[in-house]
Amino acid sequence: MKEKKWTAESGLFLLFFVLAAFLRLLHLGQNPLNEAEAEVALRALSLARGETLVFDAQSGYVLLTGGLFYLLQSSAFLARLLPALAGSMLVGLPYLLREHIGRKAALLLTVFLAVDPGLVAASRQADSLILAMTFLLLALVFVGRKHAAWSGIFLGLALLSGPDLWTGVLAIAGAGLILYWRKQRNEEDLDLPGVDKLDGFAWKNSLIWLAATLVLVGTLFFTTPGGLGGLAASLPEWFTGWTQAAPVSLQRIMIALFVYEVLGLVFGIWGMVSISSIRDGSDVDRFLRNWALLALVLVLLYPARQEIDLVWALIPLLGLAARVIVRWLESEPEPFWIAVGLAAAVVVLSILVWMNLVSFTNTTLVPMDMQLRYFRLGATVLVIAVLVLLVGWGWSASAAKSGFAWGLAAALLLYSLSAAWHASGMGPHPETEVWLTGPYAADADLIIKTVEDLSLQQTGERTRGEVTVLGVESSSLAWLLRDMENARFVDTIPAGSQPVLLITPAQEELELSASYTGQDFVLNQVPAWSWMLRPEWLSWISYREAVVQENQVILWARSDTFPMWTEASAVEDQE
Repeated sequence: MKEKKWTAESGLFLLFFVLAAFLRLLHLGQNPLNEAEAEVALRALSLARGETLVFDAQSGYVLLTGGLFYLLQSSAFLARLLPALAGSMLVGLPYLLREHIGRKAALLLTVFLAVDPGLVAASRQADSLILAMTFLLLALVFVGRKHAAWSGIFLGLALLSGPDLWTGVLAIAGAGLILYWRKQRNEEDLDLPGVDKLDGFAWKNSLIWLAATLVLVGTLFFTTPGGLGGLAASLPEWFTGWTQAAPVSLQRIMIALFVYEVLGLVFGIWGMVSISSIRDGSDVDRFLRNWALLALVLVLLYPARQEIDLVWALIPLLGLAARVIVRWLESEPEPFWIAVGLAAAVVVLSILVWMNLVSFTNTTLVPMDMQLRYFRLGATVLVIAVLVLLVGWGWSASAAKSGFAWGLAAALLLYSLSAAWHASGMGPHPETEVWLTGPYAADADLIIKTVEDLSLQQTGERTRGEVTVLGVESSSLAWLLRDMENARFVDTIPAGSQPVLLITPAQEELELSASYTGQDFVLNQVPAWSWMLRPEWLSWISYREAVVQENQVILWARSDTFPMWTEASAVEDQE
């Protein structure tokens, strides 16, 4: 039996996988669940508690996360754990395709996937998007590798992952059909990874594993037969999205693309329009190009779109970027070290360009200072252009082109790593990230800590206090109060009722017979995108600082529950 040797290449793949897992798992439960995350997490919690539940299209996430909640204590970390693990698995795809897309391109693509801001953000949110993407792509890869069992298992998991799956299916299938039609018209053979192996693929065996996965996972190992109902709701819900009003403007989609995905855009588009991709490029290049364009068009046209849906276009864009950069790496410019030196200079000067751009956020500058900054910015860009021209003139055009490409790629990779840190929610302003699928729960920790402290004071236990939520419809608040045994959400309070703890909207007027003491909290925040002008946009791009709209609630506690309360103090408060 031939032993597999551990190589430096395998070590690098493992290193980048660890980097991806680090960015996706670090402080995963630090930020509270936003409204959209809490809604689906509450469904998983209801399943774990044995409550009656009508399954929606995200049945796979609800079933598996509900199982985790049942075995362990519910938390924001566990709510996001499956997407984080799936996002980490996604980074391993290039390793499985390294023989087909090129070993260097696969290694570089692994780096890009590990630090891509959009993929990091999608992997740290409690929903099914990254599950659908990872399982669908793994199913296709294992079909190409003739692993019938694994392809069936992953396809089954993908079908249980909700309506987000169908955007990817349409984009990938459309890309393949366009390429196949072109090859048929030119009477050429299709040269895609694994296509030549489809004739001998064990489709029957794969379908058996697909059915087994749907039955076992879709019923949570026969404990929840209704879970399979979500499978039938997936495609209709995706079609329903075409009839809805667009919740996210095209402007915000473009902001997410051009601010966060600069690396994929620059080199992905470079790969699309370069002569090597159009005339002499492989079918892999053409397939990735078709996939990226179709996915982007679908996201822009789909009325129910979210910024996070862009991830379907990011995979092929980054694949094209990796392949075009590897072409420059393999060009062997002469002299080599001159190209390396130029690349290092481009990296340093690119950092200076960024620092000059950030300086424009200072709104207190006088016109002369602004002109000076414009001059510095233009001079830095000019120096880069002059250096490239001088290297091309004094040594060789290949050294100039390669050095510039390597330096620009390294600089944009550093930028992507920084943007990924912000997109992960670990930056100073997680509430202003465009990748959020719902309003950010700002004072979540303060609200639940205050409720538990008051409960401890009243009952001697942190979760036994009575909490009444009046007229506040919020999934994130319901998630916060999930462990409060006597919490209830109501629209009205009967006359004469005197709840111990009461949460109301900030505008609510209390008309109760008892005396209450209240404290306001910010329930959630949404960036005021429509109010932002050029200075605000510059500040947001540089520091993620933005004006936010706040939705506040007031937590009221009946005054007679406080140790120092007396009837006399109540009379004084009324006066």
